[in-house]
Amino acid sequence: MDKKLRRQQNIKQMIVDLESALQNDNQNEEIQKLKDNHKMWLQKVQDLIISEKYDLAEQMFYGVLLQENGQVNTYWLATESAIMDLMFKIHKKEQSSGYSSIFKQFQSLDGIVDFYYDLKFLVRRFEYDFSDELKEELLPFITRFSLSEFALAEMVRASALKPEKVYNELAIFLMQHELYDYVIPLLAEAYSLNPSGKETLFNLSYILYCLGEVDLAKEYMNQIKEETERNILERMINVECKPLDYQEIYTMQWGQDVQEQELVTPEKTEKIAFIICANKEKFLRECRLYIEMLNVPKGYEIEIIPIHGAKSITEGYQKGMKSSDARYKIYLHQDAMCIHKNMLYEAIRIFQSDSQIGLIGVAGCIEMPETGIWWEADMETSYYNLAQDSVASCGCDNYNRSSKIYGCGDYQYVTGLDGVFLMTAYDLDWREDLFDGWHIYDVSQTMEFVRHGYKVVVPKMDQLWIMHCEKYQTHLEREYHVARLQYLKEYYNELVE
Repeated sequence: MDKKLRRQQNIKQMIVDLESALQNDNQNEEIQKLKDNHKMWLQKVQDLIISEKYDLAEQMFYGVLLQENGQVNTYWLATESAIMDLMFKIHKKEQSSGYSSIFKQFQSLDGIVDFYYDLKFLVRRFEYDFSDELKEELLPFITRFSLSEFALAEMVRASALKPEKVYNELAIFLMQHELYDYVIPLLAEAYSLNPSGKETLFNLSYILYCLGEVDLAKEYMNQIKEETERNILERMINVECKPLDYQEIYTMQWGQDVQEQELVTPEKTEKIAFIICANKEKFLRECRLYIEMLNVPKGYEIEIIPIHGAKSITEGYQKGMKSSDARYKIYLHQDAMCIHKNMLYEAIRIFQSDSQIGLIGVAGCIEMPETGIWWEADMETSYYNLAQDSVASCGCDNYNRSSKIYGCGDYQYVTGLDGVFLMTAYDLDWREDLFDGWHIYDVSQTMEFVRHGYKVVVPKMDQLWIMHCEKYQTHLEREYHVARLQYLKEYYNELVE
């Protein structure tokens, strides 16, 4: 049996199996039961925390979350429990060092979750070179929560792709604002990551000298191999002069953006619209800040179109599309941050290289699996070019696969894209008639572009474009499978070609 015929039969059988499964499906009830169990468990933990019975709270939390072998029981793993795990790590370090527990700041689990995202967003601004004004929003936050260096260090560990850079940037920023207690601990974290890093060695030497620890400052200075940085410190330390103005001598290089690329400039100003379905202002504001930092090619301007109260993502995106005359439109999740300042140059260059390219994404697959779930495709035929900020793993995973072979050199043709970021050069209606929820819209729109004769691609990226603040859930809701069934029926002919 040839591959095409086998695929036809498998997809037909998948449709039959899905229809049968959905007739008697009680998955939503099981998911709700799971959520209720999580809520009850975490509320008991929180009640013990409020009573300051921290040891009992820890026993109850990890007694449920961890199996006998020490591995996480994924049944109990969710966004809230992953955040609580991080908070216990901070609490334990604070308690062992004689600090007041971070838990004393909160009276509810919602308060802890809000704290987690607020601090994560503030800390991450030091990785992506935000303005001083936006960085300074961290200062009242530190005061409000009596933030320890352990809380800052753990959040950097859990939120940064380049933690060494963030530790250094935070340390210098806090030194300049005379919050000296944080500085050496943060630099010590950076040093533990990379003992030979010239930036960390430079900063340790400079700050220790400022604090009067001259001999220790020289020890770190002598470890620096780069002559320019060492000469600056030698001139300051050996002459025993007043410390030089750090603003003038700070020359650390953390990997600069690539040079802006030449593009064909439009005859009249064109727009690039960011269309975002939003229901959380915290995420929308942060998403907007990253967009506003992007370098905009000559002849273009940015507009941001938040869609509030959409009944479905297809309805929201259709509304946003119809409301804008932008040449290019970017459909973006509210929890997706545009972290590469020159991404618009790179995207437009790809569109301009071939007028048949209609849709760009950052993750997708060459051939859609027979299940209709794009991420179940073989890794060899899947392309992931984004950073997943995974709450469950308490860290960021870099999914850039720049070493992979891309069929066209700068990009790879695909037939399924993830919806975290979709950029279009042409307007095609979103299939509101088929998908009235929040699932499958992305691979549907991908197939609509294929159906209309356009090429769909994932670019090869030297620097990631997107940081996605991923939530964690272990089960797909019934609505997902209903939408998946619709997808398999509607695009059967395209899927079997």
